[in-house]
Amino acid sequence: AEIDVKKPNRLISRSIFNLYRKGVDEIKINYDDPIIIRDIYGYMPLLMGFEITEQGKNYSIIKNVMKINPDEFNSTMRRYFLITKSLADETYLALKENRFDEMEGLIELESVQNRLYMYLCRVIHKNSIVKNPTLLFLLIQRLEDIADDYKYICQYVTDLDGQIKISKPVLDMIKDTNKVFDLVHHFYYKFDNNTGKEIIESKKKIIKNGLKLLETVNKKEIRIIHIINGTIVKIYEASSPIFGM
Repeated sequence: AEIDVKKPNRLISRSIFNLYRKGVDEIKINYDDPIIIRDIYGYMPLLMGFEITEQGKNYSIIKNVMKINPDEFNSTMRRYFLITKSLADETYLALKENRFDEMEGLIELESVQNRLYMYLCRVIHKNSIVKNPTLLFLLIQRLEDIADDYKYICQYVTDLDGQIKISKPVLDMIKDTNKVFDLVHHFYYKFDNNTGKEIIESKKKIIKNGLKLLETVNKKEIRIIHIINGTIVKIYEASSPIFGM
């Protein structure tokens, strides 16, 4: 595949990432501005198995140098789930214990999750051996969105420079949301209709509670509640492709 780039912009990363996820093994990037080389190097950590194999005056070639083993899909998926769970749990604990200095580290953890997300999408597109590829892609996408939400909370608290105290009702809401994520994680590995029903009922209860909290909490906590209300919907939506599978 070949990309022509006129100037640095966000479309470069989108083009490269989409080709990577699609399963393309070699991408030539043509450009006029050499500063784009810096951007390309910045993207490489997310492209598992890819390296810059050639670089000229106005182009770079990035290429797959790693053979995909479809048998590793399950172990990578397990890591993907666990990192997402860790991000959720550690965000809650850092907020509960006022360890706001750890938020930047958690944002970095979300970058690790992104790397696995990209790789899993690539494996699905490259290997017909993966069962239920469309449903799996929907699940993987939702897990990536969920991790983004916890990252947004960490970024928000970091930007406030510790000038916030999370109240118990809001902490409880995050804790309850994380429990529903645990249910989805369990649901993926051991399908059970009762677990599915519990996920649905918990989602309704948490959203209802969150809407009530918006009327009573400190102004700085409102954004966190909005994010978590969106997160619980995404967690619920992650259970939908599992039902399908």
